[in-house]
Amino acid sequence: NINENEISNEFNLFFSGRKYNIIKMTSVFKITLEPILTLCKIIGLMNISYTLEPTGLLIWNMDSTSYSLLECTRMIVLLILTYFSYKDELYYVIYYRVVRFWIVIIAARLSERWTIKLINGIIQFDQKVDLLSPAFMVHQNSISKKKWNIILAVLFLYYVGFRIYDLYLWPPTVYNFNTLLFLFFGIPYILDYVIIIIVYFYLINIACRFKTLNDFWECLPLGLVSVPGEWTYSELAMLIESIRLLHAELSQLFNIFNYSFGKMLLVFFVFCIIDIMYLIYLMIELENVIKHVPLHILIIQIVVFLMFIILAATSINEKKIKIISYLRLIPISKLPVEIKTQLNLALKIKMFLYQISLLNLDEITAFGFFNINLNLVVSVMLLITGFSTIMQMKNHPIILKTVANTKMFHKNWILSGAMNVLILQCCVFFFLCLCTGESVEIPLQFQTMGVVSCRKMNLRREKPKKILGKTGIFTQNQFSTKSIFLYGCNSKTNHCKYLKFSPNIYVKKS
Repeated sequence: NINENEISNEFNLFFSGRKYNIIKMTSVFKITLEPILTLCKIIGLMNISYTLEPTGLLIWNMDSTSYSLLECTRMIVLLILTYFSYKDELYYVIYYRVVRFWIVIIAARLSERWTIKLINGIIQFDQKVDLLSPAFMVHQNSISKKKWNIILAVLFLYYVGFRIYDLYLWPPTVYNFNTLLFLFFGIPYILDYVIIIIVYFYLINIACRFKTLNDFWECLPLGLVSVPGEWTYSELAMLIESIRLLHAELSQLFNIFNYSFGKMLLVFFVFCIIDIMYLIYLMIELENVIKHVPLHILIIQIVVFLMFIILAATSINEKKIKIISYLRLIPISKLPVEIKTQLNLALKIKMFLYQISLLNLDEITAFGFFNINLNLVVSVMLLITGFSTIMQMKNHPIILKTVANTKMFHKNWILSGAMNVLILQCCVFFFLCLCTGESVEIPLQFQTMGVVSCRKMNLRREKPKKILGKTGIFTQNQFSTKSIFLYGCNSKTNHCKYLKFSPNIYVKKS
């Protein structure tokens, strides 16, 4: 756990002896965050009541009733659109698209608190980096608002152009409210564009902050050698400790991202694979559809969206562990002895290395089901290739012969399945009787098949013993105190007079 005041104390100690003109940098993250939040609130991935306060943090405004009314209005509109989409004829494709939409919405709302924690964590991290930036003269590596606006505009124009071309190829017979529903829930999904923008936005911002910490370390003198008039060993020790604490805090934000978007990424990847298989099926099954360009573009679009997320996640892992190469180049043995003992510089470096080795195992996952890295590309490609191959060979003689043989096997198995189950039950029952050595009440299904065998077994267990007299019981095999006590009670009580004693079992005389 990282104490939030610990980093601030390190900065205050460092800057107390220097005269820096510290000007607080305007965080680019807060500027570019506003359109992302607006997009999430419109589509339903976030509650409208969350607003940015003057302090810079994102909090839930519970006092304003207008936000609550807007939230209810948005949900009612989405429910009305869902109702009218189900009101038409039974089309499984439409049902799948609506269910897909709501599953993504629910997955995002379940992780809403973690998302707010991630946003506030990045804002607080930027405030601490702003204090450390004047010492290195390094600004934050972040994508500007202009570049993000260009990305949003390009995706919007692509979506509108694809819709126009799609309507041109397959124009609806009548333009009505159902056409609007088709555009909202149909392929390409609006929600996919929103997800790719949001996830890529947070991944790139986390990667840029790891890049900023790496730039901070590159500004330190090579080998951590004290430079007269610039850096002293005490200042270097404080800077190393500050970078270590910032790296640990950013690694925690990296883990918070998994809790914030893990469920959404799992749902998104699963549905994208299903959509690819569905489009491949259409192109193989309907030969006249394969000639149209939109299906090819849709598959390419889905693959590009998945690759954007995978490459962004991979870049974070690379930047996170890059600082290890800098730490290993430090000649700890050549540092002055008084520096290693008084300032604990060698201990700080070793602690930094141990911290990164522990955090190196953390990767972006889809809610823990699989890691999102380049290895996932191979798995997805093999899955899609195997499915398309099976679809193309479904009418091949070998495949048809295999299917017919399998059907015959299952047909014969089903016919003899009932008798096999009954024989198995009988075997289990007899096995239990032999193991327990007790009289077991015979179930109804065995009364017609196993009554004779059970009677023989009970008669065999009730063979009369040789009379040894009153003291004969004590000359037989050794018995427990409980058995002797029960024997005495049975011989003296009327309600147990029909019970006969045997060494291992009590049975009623027939």
